[in-house]
Amino acid sequence: MDSVYYLVGLVVVIAVSIVLRLAVTARTLASATDGRPGGALACERAKAGRGVAACAAASASAPMSRAIIVLVAVVLAVLVVITGSEAAPGLVTPRFPEGATYGSLALLDSDGHAIAHGELQSVPRGDRVESRLVWRFKDGSVQDETTVYAQRPVLKLLSYKQIQRGLSFPADVEVSFARQPGRYDVRRRDRGKKDVEALSDAIELPPDLYNGMTLTVLKSLPAGATGTGQMLAFTPKPRFVKMIMRPIATDPVLIGDIRRSATRYLIDLEIGGIAGIFAAIAGKQPPAMHYWLLAGTVPSFLKFEGPFFQNGPVWRIEPSSARWPK
Repeated sequence: MDSVYYLVGLVVVIAVSIVLRLAVTARTLASATDGRPGGALACERAKAGRGVAACAAASASAPMSRAIIVLVAVVLAVLVVITGSEAAPGLVTPRFPEGATYGSLALLDSDGHAIAHGELQSVPRGDRVESRLVWRFKDGSVQDETTVYAQRPVLKLLSYKQIQRGLSFPADVEVSFARQPGRYDVRRRDRGKKDVEALSDAIELPPDLYNGMTLTVLKSLPAGATGTGQMLAFTPKPRFVKMIMRPIATDPVLIGDIRRSATRYLIDLEIGGIAGIFAAIAGKQPPAMHYWLLAGTVPSFLKFEGPFFQNGPVWRIEPSSARWPK
């Protein structure tokens, strides 16, 4: 951020210097033509009978016009730079700090059939929260996701680990990364293959990285606000993906017999740069996801729809209740 403002200041100084030089040139031209039609800078318009005063005004106005154009262009450029720099990163201050939490969740396929059961456990340790979400599929597959993040002064991801194993996934994958010491590790074995692809390297994590934290960020956004951030995707090489979280609709929902409202959020993922252009052409942009949160004083999770992996089917997550064995 400091380098951005340094660049803006440098551009302003250069622009002011140019404007001052043009202003001095304009004043010199006006002085040279004022009352001296026979001088070296005599104006052709004076010969045409329009007078020396008109000549002086015309001679002085040209450099001044250029000065105004330069000044306007610089102001617009500065506004673009400042606006772009303030738009990122999208840091979020928590509205409702997370406490000790246990949640029971159901994962449904597109036909509404239950395919997995999930258990979420979050434990605060000072300003940090350790959250673990484990999905156990009926076919024996497992997804195990552990997220550690800070809550003060803003939400900040510290470390992340995800394991996917079993036939519900196209590959057995284990990815992990941490802000300290700033490294990532990936192990991937595609279905039907014996060889394991392993990658490990240093990485600098941006402050607005939110792997495993999307729901936490959504609950901290003011009502009606749009949030931004990034996710780190592995293909298997790491790639930062822009994330835009915006409310797009309000849907009716029944809580018992009481009719309430749910805010539907669209989570739009975009690959930036040249890679994003080629991904869009090839139809490989990350799929969009949706969250539903109960509207009100305290936002609460109601539903999620989206894939668990690239080009995967759309699955639905909903809260589930305990069942008592007979």
